[in-house]
Amino acid sequence: MSGTKHGGYGLPADFRGFWNACLEKQQQSPVSFTMTPNTFYSENIRLYEVIYQAMDGTPIHGWLLLPHFVGHPVPVVVRYPTYYGNRGFPVEGLHWIAMGLGYFTVDVRGQGGLSPDYARYEGGSSAGWLTKGILDPHHYYYKYVYMDAVRALDVLSTLNVVNADRIIVTGRSQGAAIALVVAALDPRPKIVLAVNTFLCNFDYIFRNSLHQEPYEEFTHWFLNLDPQHHKQERIMRTLSYFDVLYHMPYNHAASLFITSGQDKIAPSEAVISAFHQIRGEKEWVHFPDNGHAHMTVHEQLKADFVSRYLTR
Repeated sequence: MSGTKHGGYGLPADFRGFWNACLEKQQQSPVSFTMTPNTFYSENIRLYEVIYQAMDGTPIHGWLLLPHFVGHPVPVVVRYPTYYGNRGFPVEGLHWIAMGLGYFTVDVRGQGGLSPDYARYEGGSSAGWLTKGILDPHHYYYKYVYMDAVRALDVLSTLNVVNADRIIVTGRSQGAAIALVVAALDPRPKIVLAVNTFLCNFDYIFRNSLHQEPYEEFTHWFLNLDPQHHKQERIMRTLSYFDVLYHMPYNHAASLFITSGQDKIAPSEAVISAFHQIRGEKEWVHFPDNGHAHMTVHEQLKADFVSRYLTR
């Protein structure tokens, strides 16, 4: 295994080349989407259902809320969902609208929303999404997820009502991982807000959390398809391309990390290693007694962080 070492496995030597090739391939396909107005509760807010095409043709569904009568392009908060989750409900973005921002929340393909998954995966998998295409990074599930997430920024950048130079990306758990990786792959996000980050430091996860849901999907894969773990090194190599930890040296957005001391899905010990890799402005807030659950104070902290950085 070549490249820098973090823990028990190495960063692939072609890490940046791999992702640059993915981005270049996506850029070759035109940005295609529909934007359908929906009724909402206030004439001061515009609500649209957006469906955009991923690089493999998968339609990704989202909600876009924009403040009306502003008169100038607005920054937009892009929210990515938790594992098993979806784009949610438009009302979840009202506090961002109250701050004069737009709000764009999108599905993750094939999970809990309306968006299907047109990609094909080889090598066998267990129930869930973590092991789809696990033997080959070029066809791994999260390659498509991360590219879908970047394409959401492409959609926003076509709209003259959006200030594409002041995009904020956010999420909790899986959504936090996606937001952080997008901020590393694309220079457009200026702020990233990450709560209880999933998919971070797989070396730590494999040593400490492999029997914790949903990481049990890896355990089930091994039990059914590789009971003596002969392919574990190959799997770890695939995961190294998608590990939040390895992306963080390339994240130049102002970054808020929120962690929880009793979190078994996103252990703070794993997440803090990614935090330390960020070279730019960053802030870490820790809740010793919380697990993986959402807390209302998370929203207050995120709003405070955004307010400080956007008023500069």
